[in-house]
Amino acid sequence: MILFPRIHNNGSDGDKLFQDVSSAIASLRQSIAQLRNTEPHARDYYVLGDNAYAKASNEYVERLSKVTQVLKELEDIQESILDQIESRAKR
Repeated sequence: MILFPRIHNNGSDGDKLFQDVSSAIASLRQSIAQLRNTEPHARDYYVLGDNAYAKASNEYVERLSKVTQVLKELEDIQESILDQIESRAKR
């Protein structure tokens, strides 16, 4: 369970929080796009043995999954911040 930041009078500005998280999300999306360019190809691993390509492929999928998970968490944080900003604006 993610602990979301709480926007309040003595805390960080909600718009700043939103922009900071949005910037991190944009960077991660770009990183994921670049990471996809590193997907292993069998021709680069066959000289290392029969299981080398499968191992490299599994490691690649794990790396991509980890970064994608961080992106998802930041998107959830962003949504929480936006909900709070909108709720405060209605007051």
